[in-house]
Amino acid sequence: MVEHAKRTLYLKMLEAGPDGATAEALYEAMEEEGFSRDIAKAAIGKLVKKKHLAEKPGKVTVPLKKIPGTEIITVEVERVLPGAAMVSVNGQTAKLTPENYGGPRKLLKKNTAFKAQGNLYQLNGELHVAIRHIVQVL
Repeated sequence: MVEHAKRTLYLKMLEAGPDGATAEALYEAMEEEGFSRDIAKAAIGKLVKKKHLAEKPGKVTVPLKKIPGTEIITVEVERVLPGAAMVSVNGQTAKLTPENYGGPRKLLKKNTAFKAQGNLYQLNGELHVAIRHIVQVL
């Protein structure tokens, strides 16, 4: 039950953006999803422990990680193919493979947009993108 709550809570935090949300607002949102307050607290605790979330006085946020060689990019999923997805990254079309994606699978649906830390690179004449950390769902 806590694992499902963790996934739901993390997606809600990505939707909240870089400003985050208050713990009370998260408890209410999780109760609307059918999770008790205790399960929501446990999910927040586990996500903070794994450093997927950061707790500040009165707020919970998705932290920006310091990942060398990455920048904040805007990604929009154009097509999902077997074993890859074609995405638009800051206006350029690139290929996203499973080994280069470090985020929730729920975001890999057509017309989904999000901000992430990642980088573009060329491989065999194709433009690829490596996404290391999701910052916000748009």
